[in-house]
Amino acid sequence: MRVYISGGITGIPNYQERFKNAETMLYNKGHYPVNPCNVDAVMPPDSTWEDYVEVDLAILRRCEAIYMLYGWEKSKGARREIAQAVEMGIPIYLSAFDVPVLKEGEENVGENEIQS
Repeated sequence: MRVYISGGITGIPNYQERFKNAETMLYNKGHYPVNPCNVDAVMPPDSTWEDYVEVDLAILRRCEAIYMLYGWEKSKGARREIAQAVEMGIPIYLSAFDVPVLKEGEENVGENEIQS
């Protein structure tokens, strides 16, 4: 299943690691994670916040579920993404806690919200 990862980016110092950790967890459960950080990294330097959101929402529309990182509700963009997911009627999975960044080879304990 294609699962879009959503969460706070603006003002979050370790957002890339948080998204990467969720991407790894979803992949290990047999899903195809869609990490918007990978796409946003190739946006033109003069892109506005609205440009990023527009691209991210277009990508979300191609997914079959959304995975909301802990603290997503503090993010204006993530709130728009979850509203889009609700409108689409796709499953919404919520991270129950802030997942620490893992070292290579470590496994995340407790991420049981989304199954393979």
